[in-house]
Amino acid sequence: MPLGRYRINNPTIALFEHDGRHVADTVPAGAIVEVNHDSFDGEKLMEVRWDGKPVLMFTQDLRKRAESVKGNSK
Repeated sequence: MPLGRYRINNPTIALFEHDGRHVADTVPAGAIVEVNHDSFDGEKLMEVRWDGKPVLMFTQDLRKRAESVKGNSK
């Protein structure tokens, strides 16, 4: 499935798996996350990849706090 790349414009809360449970932490401004376009439509948590790791973020946070980026620039 194709992935879209998004730059986080403002620090955004995400859930990271740590020792078998999810822990809230912040993805910093400027970070690039990869998103599956097929799952970008809802209002729920969705899995994205940041720094090579899967994390959960709220879809509405991505819509409000991220912008699409083209190519391989970081």
